[in-house]
Amino acid sequence: MDVGLALQNTSKGQIKYDKFWVQEGRTKEVLDEISKFSTRVSLAISPKILDRIAVEVENELNGNESNGEKKDAVTSSPKASKLKGVSKITDAYFYEQQSEMELPILEYEVERLQFMQDIFNSKKQEFDNHSCELQQMTNQEYIMLKRKNELDAKLRTSDLERIEKAILEEARQKEMHQREQYESHAKKLSAKVQEAEMKQKKAEEELRKKEQEQAELKVQLINCQKEAQNSVTKSAEKLLSCDYQHFLRIPPKDRMDQMNKVLLSINNYVEKSETKDLTIEDILNVNLQVKEVYEIFQDIMNDIESAKSKALRNNEKVKNFSFKESSTPVKSNDTVTAVLSSPVKTLDSAGHKTKGVENEMKVMADTNVVIKSKDDKEKELLSQFIAPDAIEDHLKIMENLNHVEGIFQPFKADPRNKKYRFELQKAINVPINSLSSNSGSQIKAKINRLLNILSGKIPELKRSDMSNDSVAYSFCLYLMAKQFVEQGDTQISAQHSTAFPIAMAIVGVWCKKPDFGSLILGHFYSRCPYLVPFYPPKQEGQSESEYYSILGYHIDDEGNVEEKYKFLNRISGYVRLYAAIIVSPLPPDVKSPHPHGLAWGWKWLSRMLNLEPRPDITATVLYDFLDVTGHSLQKVYGNQFKKIIHILIKDFFQKIKQVTPGGTGGPVERLETFLQQTAKKGYISPPNGFLDPNFWNR
Repeated sequence: MDVGLALQNTSKGQIKYDKFWVQEGRTKEVLDEISKFSTRVSLAISPKILDRIAVEVENELNGNESNGEKKDAVTSSPKASKLKGVSKITDAYFYEQQSEMELPILEYEVERLQFMQDIFNSKKQEFDNHSCELQQMTNQEYIMLKRKNELDAKLRTSDLERIEKAILEEARQKEMHQREQYESHAKKLSAKVQEAEMKQKKAEEELRKKEQEQAELKVQLINCQKEAQNSVTKSAEKLLSCDYQHFLRIPPKDRMDQMNKVLLSINNYVEKSETKDLTIEDILNVNLQVKEVYEIFQDIMNDIESAKSKALRNNEKVKNFSFKESSTPVKSNDTVTAVLSSPVKTLDSAGHKTKGVENEMKVMADTNVVIKSKDDKEKELLSQFIAPDAIEDHLKIMENLNHVEGIFQPFKADPRNKKYRFELQKAINVPINSLSSNSGSQIKAKINRLLNILSGKIPELKRSDMSNDSVAYSFCLYLMAKQFVEQGDTQISAQHSTAFPIAMAIVGVWCKKPDFGSLILGHFYSRCPYLVPFYPPKQEGQSESEYYSILGYHIDDEGNVEEKYKFLNRISGYVRLYAAIIVSPLPPDVKSPHPHGLAWGWKWLSRMLNLEPRPDITATVLYDFLDVTGHSLQKVYGNQFKKIIHILIKDFFQKIKQVTPGGTGGPVERLETFLQQTAKKGYISPPNGFLDPNFWNR
């Protein structure tokens, strides 16, 4: 049997030794385990040692006196007694030794335990401190890691949100782009559809307007035909019923042939309307022919009246001659024979004229024709400068202006009234010069102040002798009208839009003071006769400066005439102010008709087109007048106004170019551009600065 294996099987061989109990910190555990068995310590001592110890102990106990007895006993006693004695001694000895050893051991154990406990506590404290530090470090690392994770999470979230936002934005942009494309495409389609609908509506509207216009033109044509036929019928009846046909200037047959010829031409237009469209020129031509028929009819009526007068005068002369013949004494047969044989102024038994009477009537008729021809020539000559129906109005207005001026001349010439006149002039000029288009309430305030001046209700004026028949009232009214009209030169010629607030103030005063309007027109006509309209002719013996002054030019002290562009610019201001009065709305509190409204604008335009144009001035006044009033006239008169514009473009403007040197110039070009734009657009836009009725409430 192997020795090593045998030793392993022994009790000692099976003991396991722990070398690392101190390093592993199991000191307290080991010491506690040892202390449990401290009272039961048994020492295995060899017999030799026991014998030696026993001897020493016995010697110490018994001393020297018992040495002999001991030897005998030892030598003689048997082995059992020896062992018994040794055991007894050993037990006592070891008990004593054990008692002596136990306390130091326990103390040592306590000290050792305390030492180990201190070490343990120190180590534990270090461990705890280290654990706390580790815990703190762990917590810090955990917090840092947590913060890092949170930051990373936030960054990732932010990145995700940014990416998501970018994706959403891209999607939104794409959607918007698609929507814009869709809307643009839809708008284009809608625009095309609307354009097509508009074109269709426009075509239908144009067709409807054309049909309506054709219907209107046909109605006008039929009316013209009926009017012409009525005139022809009346003329035939008058000629047939005339008892003095042999006194007529033109034989009835020639008259009827002339009228039938015109009527035939009108009938041709009627037949033409059945197959072709009528034009405004056709209606104008027919109107001219109707006018010609009517003029022939009037001429026939005048001729019949003239023939009747001639016949009556002839009968009176015949009667006078017969009376003289019967009452004249016969002095000799020769005289009687001469008278009786005279072929002059006698009637036969049948009542027919003799040759002498016929000759006398012929001379009288020729004289009447010469007189009438002279009057017609004078009227024709005068119609080149002013419309016949405007002469009377013009004379009345200028007479009234001169009359009012004559009333206050003594008041004006009296030096005692100088300060009072200055106060009145200042009171009038301040509100007029401060007129603007800021608000209608301001204009109403200025109107009320001017009316208060005319009523004598201004507290600043020390004197208050205003009444409708007073000299001061006439002076204020005249001065107020003059100051208003002068705004056309001083302000409106430089800024055209200022004409409208000034015109509204004029209309406001005019509605309350009708005699103020006559003075306004008088000042207009004296400064700008083209508002009548009137082209002053040069009279015989009149100087150039005098003639230019009548035309409206300014003449300086040295007799120099102002430049034409300055003259035209000032005239433009007057015309625009006058035209603005025509289109200005009435104040809200006025219920009466407009004192000088659109009807006067229509009348002025008709009169102007019936006169022969003049270079530059005609183009200037027409352009400024139409630029201001054209929009309003077109709204009220519609197709009639379009016809006027058509005549102006096709006929009258060509006359303007013919009388203009070189056929062109600033005024002519402005008018031409205006007419071209009007013809192209089909309407006239409101003028710059135009104030509608709602402005009064601002």
